[in-house]
Amino acid sequence: MPTSVSTSSTAAQRCPLPADAVLLAAGKSTRIATVGRGVPKPLLAVQGEPILVRNIRWLAGAGIRHIWVNVHYRGDLIRAALGDGAAWRVRIRYSEEPTILGTAGGVRKLLPWLSETFLVVYGDNLVQLDLPAFIASHRARGAEVSRARGQ
Repeated sequence: MPTSVSTSSTAAQRCPLPADAVLLAAGKSTRIATVGRGVPKPLLAVQGEPILVRNIRWLAGAGIRHIWVNVHYRGDLIRAALGDGAAWRVRIRYSEEPTILGTAGGVRKLLPWLSETFLVVYGDNLVQLDLPAFIASHRARGAEVSRARGQ
């Protein structure tokens, strides 16, 4: 699980979150193919809920309202599972990658539609992170890029 950034709760409360996030879900799911049986890894369930759905709930709960999901392998299943995001009160849009662009390529393709500050989240990772504190720390340091890493 990613480590949270320690900042004062007052700073986190004053720091608005970015409106945009990119969920990376375009992988081929080759390493988990025998377990997944044709289901993309981001849609595999953990405690009865797909990882990607957990990540959308987490982002929506933190106030993120616009989410891009890049898709390649079985994008049809991902679209069917997420729809337009109305269930979580977010707007989900999809970026189709006929040829996988990789992490940076997938994000670069979306830059014209993203705000200056945005989040990038791996769609197949379980995430627990205090987003307001993370963003407050990012902005307080004047950083161009901040990364949360797992323990």
